[in-house]
Amino acid sequence: MSQRTGVKRRLLETKTRDLWQLELVSADGHILGRVVRQIVEVDMYTIRYFIVYCADTGKHYIVPSDTIYAIEDDRVYTSLTRAHLTKLPDLSVPVEDVEEEIYRIIGRRPYWEEEFFPSTPPTD
Repeated sequence: MSQRTGVKRRLLETKTRDLWQLELVSADGHILGRVVRQIVEVDMYTIRYFIVYCADTGKHYIVPSDTIYAIEDDRVYTSLTRAHLTKLPDLSVPVEDVEEEIYRIIGRRPYWEEEFFPSTPPTD
């Protein structure tokens, strides 16, 4: 639950057929692993995270879906760097417990704040 919005989000890990085993490519050109699952916010029917398995480390990383900018040529492209991925928490704990940490690591405003407090255009 976000402390700022007071809204409880229900997240569920599910299979992904469309992206199963596609390579995740970082902003700096590294193959970070393969997409193996997704985490959806049930009430919003929205994919919030992808679970990426990295064979090099043997870990499952939680990658925010709002960092994905393209899916093409059987690859998924993220704006995260390899350094970001190595700092992300492993899927050994519930996602709800590490969401704020994930967004702090990648230096972005969390999706729940974006949706609850949308940016307003500047006034002249």
